[in-house]
Amino acid sequence: MIARVALGGAAGTALAGNATTTWLLGLAGTVLGGITVATLVALAKWTGHRRVPTALVHKVRRKTYMGAVLAESKRTDVVTLDVLAPRLTPAANPMITNIQTAWKQITARGQVRVLTLETRDCLEGGLELLKDGINVRVARRDLDSDSLSYHLFSTRRSTDTAIVNHHQDSTDRPVRLNGIGPIQIFSKHFETIWGAASPLEAVIAEQILDKAHGCREPAEVWQALKDTRLNLEPCLERVLWHLAFRSSSSVVFVVGLPGSGKSRVRRILAQRLEELGIQSRELTDYLYAFRDFLHGQIKLEPPRVDGFEAYPGGAFAVRDEAALKPALQALEGAVRDSLKESEITIAEFARSAHVAAFDQFDDIRLRCWILYVQAPAELRSARLSRRVEPPELSVEGRSVIVTPSDNHRLPSNAERSLYTNDDIEQLERSPHWRGRVIRIDNDLNDGGAKINAAIEHFKAKVIDPYRLGDRTPHGASRNQQ
Repeated sequence: MIARVALGGAAGTALAGNATTTWLLGLAGTVLGGITVATLVALAKWTGHRRVPTALVHKVRRKTYMGAVLAESKRTDVVTLDVLAPRLTPAANPMITNIQTAWKQITARGQVRVLTLETRDCLEGGLELLKDGINVRVARRDLDSDSLSYHLFSTRRSTDTAIVNHHQDSTDRPVRLNGIGPIQIFSKHFETIWGAASPLEAVIAEQILDKAHGCREPAEVWQALKDTRLNLEPCLERVLWHLAFRSSSSVVFVVGLPGSGKSRVRRILAQRLEELGIQSRELTDYLYAFRDFLHGQIKLEPPRVDGFEAYPGGAFAVRDEAALKPALQALEGAVRDSLKESEITIAEFARSAHVAAFDQFDDIRLRCWILYVQAPAELRSARLSRRVEPPELSVEGRSVIVTPSDNHRLPSNAERSLYTNDDIEQLERSPHWRGRVIRIDNDLNDGGAKINAAIEHFKAKVIDPYRLGDRTPHGASRNQQ
């Protein structure tokens, strides 16, 4: 039996049973902790005067529920699908196989995103989706139960549909909602959890490194990978990227003299990592230096550091790099905090004394790489003068907000006195950092072609030791995949 209900002028469907406003709001209230009571009351008032069934008394067979999901997934006008699937499973029957095929077709014309949990079945089911190009993330802290799941189908014709299921004691009680209003509640909930969730590949890489007991040698990591007993072959390359960066390059420093193009390299690297599904955090010590400069200019107590001098356009200079030490120390603290929270940290700073600066990070050097960006002095000077963007000031309530730019002004006397040359050769020869410095020549305004080539070279340096020839976790040749 299928009952039709009207929600906000659109059609809603309770699958094989009757649905009540009370049940739907109770379900949303239980799971969507971030939705306010006022919002749910408003929804109740909105739907209360419509023709709504009075009770949900029937359960449906699992096959009936999955059949409804399959039918909706096969609609050719669906372009995006967001799925909350805390009970995701691998394709153990033809119905799930057909659903996976339908989702692959949606991905070909749009996007499918799946949120799941960190159980073995969920990971295996997620890997099957991942090989079809479907984005899968694991919400390890945001879902307290597996009783609720939903599928949010969007089309270009504003005929959005949601199938919401309440699973309890081996029974399914789904309801279909049509119309933008009711679906927006679940969409907002999905976006909140999606933003805080981790990519499936990252979660598996973390599990593998846990099995390696802190050892970061490629051979040991590979052995831990085989011990996971997950079928990683279809997605091995994607998992290896996460393993390689987490193991040997969880911090990437981008350094060089002002005007060399450090900020551009930092942004391009973050973009390339994102394309691999690797989440990164970008840091720069300039913000901390600007803070110290402002602190002194308005003479706040207690004094932080001397040596700053103001120049027009929001610029400042220091008499020597000793004045920038607190900024580097603040950056160090931010890097160490980021190691606990982010997959990869990209940290940028400019110094002439690199050896002294990197003494701050000596204990984590085996997890670091250094990208040194270089360009001729004349080109650096031209870029500095051409790109200048002053800081922006705004007032919000009782707060004055200062937003510095990556393309900040550097006084010419600082450029001549502090940054005519540096000690990068000495850093490259040091026993601690030898082999972990990659130079990037940014001596042409070529639209970033040389930077992109250098970043691809860097990525190969990181991952190649973890590929270990043609072996896969189960002994098959990679050429057979």
